[in-house]
Amino acid sequence: MEYIESGFFMNKVSFFDKRLLKKFWQIFSVIGGIVSFVLLFWDIPKKYKINFLAATLVILLVYYVIAWIFAKRQKRVTLKFGESNVDVYFGDIFQSKKDDLKVISFNEYFDTKMDEQTQLISPGTINGKFIEKHKKNIFELDETFEKDVHLNEKMFININKERKIGKKKRYHLGALVKLPDNYLAVAGSKFDKDNKANISMREYIGFLLTFWSEVDRIYNNQSVVIPVFGSGVLRFTDGYAGATSQELLEIIIWTFKISRIKIAYPSRIKIVVFENQSDMYNLYKLKEIERDGL
Repeated sequence: MEYIESGFFMNKVSFFDKRLLKKFWQIFSVIGGIVSFVLLFWDIPKKYKINFLAATLVILLVYYVIAWIFAKRQKRVTLKFGESNVDVYFGDIFQSKKDDLKVISFNEYFDTKMDEQTQLISPGTINGKFIEKHKKNIFELDETFEKDVHLNEKMFININKERKIGKKKRYHLGALVKLPDNYLAVAGSKFDKDNKANISMREYIGFLLTFWSEVDRIYNNQSVVIPVFGSGVLRFTDGYAGATSQELLEIIIWTFKISRIKIAYPSRIKIVVFENQSDMYNLYKLKEIERDGL
């Protein structure tokens, strides 16, 4: 199961969405041209002109409403960037295909301890749900991070001796580690001295560009499934505190586009949007990035 079949999950598409209006006016122009051409050769009796006009307006209104409903009910969109395909859909990353690489976002220390006292990892996040699913194998997870050669030789920053809770080895944002069962762990957030996930927008974009480079290194012709990194979790510190989940999704797609990496068929990038947050996203808008960028 990769995306939601139910119609209860709806896109955040306003009735007067500018993309919807633009498409409507294109249709309107075509219909107007056809009607004008027909009327050159066929004169509508005067007593029927009002009825004809009213019927035309009703048909156009019905078309617009139907188009709007379809836009709101859109569950999936595929974007093409050269040879690469990016799918965005509503679903659950843990229900992705077995052979897909599923990316789980950790903090920059790759902490794995989750309890009420430390509060390093929130149980409601994807990271928390992953830890809960693998709580019997935490020792093996920690050992994987300790022994990963690329992580500790290329992505290691320093040892934070002042950190009182959690691990002390700190890594570059965007660093990827291969885990069992086709999972990937990414260093996706910075922690301050109070273990709060804070980041600047420049750091967020830098994280994504490093992440795509790491994906290119590790994906091995498998599809890669990612969440909307930072949605509802990250605190932006440089004037972008109001960044919406939709904007983060658009930035993720934009950085993939400018990274120039190729995830060629049959592999693809799959971005999974929390199914219970569908009203925070507008999939209908994403085609603009494919064509014009942000």
